Amino acid sequence: MSPPADPPELRDPALAGACGAYCGACLALRGELAAEAGALLGRLRRQGVLALARRLDPGDAPRIDAALEVLERLARTPACPGCGRGGGVPGCPVRDCARGRELETCAGCGRLAACAAGQEEPRAGRARAAAGRREREALRAGDGAAFPFGPAAFLRRLTRKYGGWNLANLEAIRALGLRAWLEERAASPGFRSLEVKGEEDVWSDG
Repeated sequence: MSPPADPPELRDPALAGACGAYCGACLALRGELAAEAGALLGRLRRQGVLALARRLDPGDAPRIDAALEVLERLARTPACPGCGRGGGVPGCPVRDCARGRELETCAGCGRLAACAAGQEEPRAGRARAAAGRREREALRAGDGAAFPFGPAAFLRRLTRKYGGWNLANLEAIRALGLRAWLEERAASPGFRSLEVKGEEDVWSDG
């Protein structure tokens, strides 16, 4: 198993997600997600847990193999480049909207409070702000379904997922400016966004 890649420059503006998430605290960006998955996979194999589980209940073999495949995929996953470089959620409508308004994050947008409350902009207004068309096209599934949520709805879901951490970051960016905020974040390299993430399913309705 290869060691995690060196973390990127933690003051890089590309690590500021439009929604307020700080990519420098993400396990995927730091390569730690792949490293942890690989380490767990190695421990399970060395202890013979997977082979023992198959022998104790052969009927569980398909589920064990499926779980093993997930770990193997995670262990091979390259480090995420950060939301500012097209990482994170493909075709993210929050990022697309900010780019369409020529904003680095939602902190500079007059609609932040409305979007945080889940109030979508009228469709014509969103169309004028739309950007990153190729990213959205890349997200389209085999049945042609586009991204399921507008920017406000997805921002609200992300906010629930992060327990409001991202909105607090956006308020701090408004108060300090992006560069000063990034300096503060870089000064706390031990923090991981996993510490504030809940089990909210951002793809669910409601």
